[in-house]
Amino acid sequence: MARWRDRAAVLVLTFGLLACSGQNQAEELAKAEEAKRKALSAKKSELDAYLVSGTKVSERLDAFRMMLQAAQTSCREDCNIEEHREEFKQKVLPSFDELLMALEAMPTQSKELKGIHDKLVKAYRKSGAMLADYPKDLTFDNKNKRLLAYIQDLSVSISDVEKAYNEELKAYCSDEPSVDCSSSTAE
Repeated sequence: MARWRDRAAVLVLTFGLLACSGQNQAEELAKAEEAKRKALSAKKSELDAYLVSGTKVSERLDAFRMMLQAAQTSCREDCNIEEHREEFKQKVLPSFDELLMALEAMPTQSKELKGIHDKLVKAYRKSGAMLADYPKDLTFDNKNKRLLAYIQDLSVSISDVEKAYNEELKAYCSDEPSVDCSSSTAE
């Protein structure tokens, strides 16, 4: 009988330990789920703020495009190159700077989002450097050629980066389905 009691006691203790262990696993699982939920919530908040700030960038991009088009349209024929150069320096370049500042001001809290965003900013900076070169050594005879060269360089330097940016941002957003990352700034 004593053996039976010893075995029963060991069995009860084992069952008790297993029950406690199961409870600890459930608590750990609940903690892990809560941590994951908090991380996703923080990511959603970050993405929401990022995408909202993208509207300002879109507005600045539209303003820049209109300013560039107006400057080029005003200098079709009988263009005073000196006036065109000054208009470009006084209106187009500052408009681009505003676009770049809005892009740089977009909030990127996570390292991953910052890495995605920095590639886009770098491409726009490079484009700005090319744009700043446009008025240098500008003549009536070379203005169209220089503008065409800028537009071609722009399409090469920005388009591929924007495509990659949109793909990376979409992948980054993929675990947060309540955020629509298709409305990114690079469209």
